[in-house]
This record gives sequence, structure tokens and C-alpha cells, in this order.
Amino acid sequence: MNEYKDESHVFLAVADFGTDASVVTSLLGFAPTSAWLAGDPLPNHPTARRTHSRWSFHSPLPLHAHAADHLEALLTLLEPHAGRIRECAARFSTQLSCAIYYRDFSTGIYLSASVLQRITALDIPLDFDLYFLGDDANSNEPGNA
Repeated sequence: MNEYKDESHVFLAVADFGTDASVVTSLLGFAPTSAWLAGDPLPNHPTARRTHSRWSFHSPLPLHAHAADHLEALLTLLEPHAGRIRECAARFSTQLSCAIYYRDFSTGIYLSASVLQRITALDIPLDFDLYFLGDDANSNEPGNA
């Protein structure tokens, strides 16, 4: 039986910046973890294209860390740039994004008052996207085709 772990992708996301991601990098003063433009090809899908542009700076923690731990680690890296982040948010669509992929059930998300205050100080939205993928560990057993 295969063991699956939940994954949390937590990052600062900037969109609606036009056709030059370096504008965001210059404004924020640090490089993205990833960036793409609308029309760029999707990895592993040679005919599919990105429908929007995005500049992203991801938490440095492993994907299997809990979302709350990712947020704390990311906030520590973002807080020295808080003024620039607020300026970026005044010009472009900017948010903290959490995409969490669960295999069987949600363990819940708890954010302390201090983490909530730190997020609020950046003056940007926080978005949670929760995906319940199910446990497909038994998908190769007879009758599960």
C-alpha cells in the first residue's frame, strides 16, 4: 500500500502586472520563486498555455509541512519588505495564497492571533484553496478500475 502525504503550497502571488514580471521584482526588491506570463506553455502539457500571468514567492519549507508553519516561515521572509508589498498591492493584484491538497481529510487550519496580525500588517488578502483528492492507494486493486 502506498502512503500519501498532504501538501501545502503557500506563497505570495502577484498578478495583473502586464507582460513583464521584472516590474514586480524591481518593485518588491527580491526575486520570485517562479514567474510566468499569459500564453506561456504549461509544463508537461505541450499544447496547453497559461491563461494568466503570475509572479510567486514560495515558502521555503517542504511541501509536507503544515500550512500554518508555511505561513509563519513566509511571513518572516516577507515582513522586511512590508512597505514594498503594500505598494505592490496598490498597483497589482497581490495576495497570500495557500493551496492545500488533502488525501483523506482535513486536519484543520489554526492561525494564531500573532500570525493573523502579521498578515493584516501586510494589508493583502489571504486565500485558502482546499483540495480533497481522496485516497487512491487502492486504485490498483481488482474492482477499482
